[in-house]
Amino acid sequence: MDRNLVEECEQLTIETQELGMMIMRPFYERHKINYLKLSVLREVSQSNSITLNTLSQKLGKAAANLSVVISEMEKDNLVQRVRSVNDRRVTFIQPKDKGKKISDLSYEHIAKAFSDIFGEGEIFEELIDVLERYKEKLQTAVDSM
Repeated sequence: MDRNLVEECEQLTIETQELGMMIMRPFYERHKINYLKLSVLREVSQSNSITLNTLSQKLGKAAANLSVVISEMEKDNLVQRVRSVNDRRVTFIQPKDKGKKISDLSYEHIAKAFSDIFGEGEIFEELIDVLERYKEKLQTAVDSM
């Protein structure tokens, strides 16, 4: 494959991620949250109760680093830690109402942005199709390593 195509693909990936972050920046500022905290909120809200180790695996982050983030989020009344009644060594992270609300609002923010950008046309469906094929190719390459 041509080196220029590889470089162009890498550059487009970086620029796309940066633009996505710019679209989310007003949301982050309004809710005093960042990408990592929103990722935590979404996982916690989706599962409704999750251990730190499971959360760590799902997000691909070290449990020790996430523990610090969880502590900050507890102070902001977004999540809570609850000890297991069956095993006191196990602690679950659960969303609080404020955290669930922010998680839900983030999806609304993104849906509105996508609607404004792509409209109701089929370009959005085409984008999803291309990204799915791209992901499948990458997964096949990773699996064969």
